[in-house]
Amino acid sequence: MSVGQQQAVIEAERRKDDADILDVVPVPSTAKEVILDGLTDEQSVTEALNELAGLLGISSLLEREFLALSTGETRKVLLARELLKKPDWLVLDEPFDGLDVETVSRFAQYLDKLSTRCTLIMVVNRVSEIPVWAQRLLFLQNGRIAWQIEGDTLDDTTLQPLRQIMH
Repeated sequence: MSVGQQQAVIEAERRKDDADILDVVPVPSTAKEVILDGLTDEQSVTEALNELAGLLGISSLLEREFLALSTGETRKVLLARELLKKPDWLVLDEPFDGLDVETVSRFAQYLDKLSTRCTLIMVVNRVSEIPVWAQRLLFLQNGRIAWQIEGDTLDDTTLQPLRQIMH
């Protein structure tokens, strides 16, 4: 979920909120409604939502109005929405930004499990956020690949050249 997509969802909710101009009483969407938008509310989806809500720490937000959420809360809600769609691949731009330490840890474990059934492309700005399960790393500098590595041996030794480039 990009910042642009996040802004588009927020703007759509705001337009809905402006419906009173048309003599329609607006009913703001809850976080849960935004997450489930386009999905069928089956038992399996509800169970998956409850699991993700617990993982991301948003269980208490599900019945709150979406537009009343903070930026970080909104990001978590929209992330849950994308994850519930069970995509074949997912691009995550700075997925840990705005998350507290405990949520980062739980979410990193979730992504580890998810990586076995879904192709994940992650954009991170800190070496410490590179997951141990990554199969290929690229470092882009001025729109070009400045460094890359493939394989399953990501450790301090193999990441040292990247650290040098970044400093």
